[in-house]
Amino acid sequence: ADQVWAVLTDFEKLPEWSSSFQGVNKHMALGEVSTAYFKNPITGGMMEFTHEVIVYEEGRAFGWFGDAMLGRQDHHIFRIEKLSDG
Repeated sequence: ADQVWAVLTDFEKLPEWSSSFQGVNKHMALGEVSTAYFKNPITGGMMEFTHEVIVYEEGRAFGWFGDAMLGRQDHHIFRIEKLSDG
């Protein structure tokens, strides 16, 4: 679980393994407002979205809520859970 958390929250290295989510402008903390950067799959340009961090449990979970494209809302939560088989 610790290794997965370390990779998932190493926002500077996101572009190495994510084709769309390219990073955030600051470390996540509950209640913080941050900007997330995504690569537009059509144009290849960078898109910026402002989100509020609504979940942050060190080593376990983080998530945000905010505006997205075309008047939509963006709500993501990433949660690390130990599986029964290790």
